[in-house]
Amino acid sequence: MNRLISLLVLLAMIPAARAAATPMTEPDTVPLSEAPIVSLDSLTMSTDSLQAPDEEMLTASRMAANAVIAGTWKFDGPSVDARGSNFVSRLGKPIAKSKLKKGLKKAYDKLKLKKRWTSFVLTREGRWSITLLGKSIGGRYDYDPATEQLVLHGTLLKIEGQAYREGEHLHMQFEADKFLTLMRLLGKLIHADVLKSLAKLSNNYYDVKVGFDFKQVR
Repeated sequence: MNRLISLLVLLAMIPAARAAATPMTEPDTVPLSEAPIVSLDSLTMSTDSLQAPDEEMLTASRMAANAVIAGTWKFDGPSVDARGSNFVSRLGKPIAKSKLKKGLKKAYDKLKLKKRWTSFVLTREGRWSITLLGKSIGGRYDYDPATEQLVLHGTLLKIEGQAYREGEHLHMQFEADKFLTLMRLLGKLIHADVLKSLAKLSNNYYDVKVGFDFKQVR
């Protein structure tokens, strides 16, 4: 009798033992050998696609800033900003600017800029060009409307100045040394030499910016 009971207990334990020995597998688990492989090329393409809008936004931002001064401009006369305490305090700013403008106008008249300066072009894409008597110079430029800083770049050339717009007029001014650098370029285009008078005029005063007044060509 005892043997019969022991045999029945042993038979009852066999299914439980088999279940415990069988490894549990999750129905959603995918074997490593069958897992999809992510290629480095796809990752690279994904990174490029994320960076592209940033570059486009940067370009759009620059073009928006350049739009403030972009256009085709015609030379209209001298532009002056007299801030030097020495010179301005003795004469007053309006008189100082008037005196400087008269001196510049004489120099510009000798160069016949009113007649010879065909155009000054600034594009939204950041390119500039000056045309005198059918000859042109140019390059790229950087402009910050917040500070009104304008930097003209050319072959072995970098001229820093200020530019601001008032309606249909664009005022462009430079420190004396930068101004003379630009005038040397213009002098080469038209084979004229009035640099001595310009140098004498601009070196007489401190903290003075001189340059050009342009009117927009429609």
